[in-house]
Amino acid sequence: MRYQIGLLLFPKLTQLDLTGPYEVFIRFPDTDVHLVAKSPDPVVADGGMRLLPSTTFAK
Repeated sequence: MRYQIGLLLFPKLTQLDLTGPYEVFIRFPDTDVHLVAKSPDPVVADGGMRLLPSTTFAK
């Protein structure tokens, strides 16, 4: 069985709060990590970094 983990993207998020856990979760065996947002458009973090969702709420 594969595990599915979704990390929520939203405007003005602190990039490190997302990418820190992401780096941990991608190392779990048999696990897929998804960046989830309202739309497939890039989300801008508070420092200006643009993050690209891998899926949306609708999927």
